[in-house]
Amino acid sequence: MELNNIFDSNFFDDASSCWRENKISKQNGTFLYRCCAITKKNTRCKLPILNNKEYILFDNKYCKVHMKNENKNENENENENKNKNKK
Repeated sequence: MELNNIFDSNFFDDASSCWRENKISKQNGTFLYRCCAITKKNTRCKLPILNNKEYILFDNKYCKVHMKNENKNENENENENKNKNKK
C-alpha cells in the first residue's frame, strides 16, 4: 500500500478541522483554546479558556464564566460532604 493513497488531501483537511474544533483563531495566525462547557442552548461555549497566573497550575478547560460556576459547584459539594460527615 502506498503512502500517497493513505495520506491524500482529504486526510489532512479532516485532521486540520478536528484540530481546530477546540480552538479560536486569532487575526495574527495564532490560536486560543476554547472553553469546553456546554451552554443552556446545548451548544459549546465560544469564549477562550482562562489563562491567568492563578489558574496556571490547574488543567484549565473553562472560561472565566464557567470557571466561576465550576468553583461554585465544587464548594457546594465540599459543604455537602462536610455536613454529611458531621451527622
